[in-house]
Amino acid sequence: MIVLSAKDQLDHKLDLFALGADDYVTKPFALEELIARIQVHIKRTVPSLPTAAYRHKQLLLDPETFTASVDGAPLHLTRREFKILELLVKHPTRAFSKQDLYELAWDEIYMGEDKTVAVHISNLRAKLRSHTDDDYIDTVWGIGFRLSP
Repeated sequence: MIVLSAKDQLDHKLDLFALGADDYVTKPFALEELIARIQVHIKRTVPSLPTAAYRHKQLLLDPETFTASVDGAPLHLTRREFKILELLVKHPTRAFSKQDLYELAWDEIYMGEDKTVAVHISNLRAKLRSHTDDDYIDTVWGIGFRLSP
């Protein structure tokens, strides 16, 4: 709340702030200053915009709520599966190596060849195929994986 008043005594201002005023402007004032104060107040009170959801084909991925759905049907993904899918959808033309996916999804150093990433990709493919016939993850032989066009 912004208070406009002709009273400029400190006690009066402090009383209004104690009652919940966010700002106080005394007469006479410049209209530009009042507009600037209103804009600052609006910026503080308007909630921040949610993180954009990602779409690819029938897939909808919402990183703010950690939810995923295909054609409206929810996908029940583990945290790692969600992170892998998010990486692929955010960078649709990039081919990720197993090492890239492991280090980005697990936030750990990749210690060499193991089946962890391949198993997670396989699980993701199965979950996606249970809702659609479309392919979402391509294997790039000799490199790794990328989002299907």
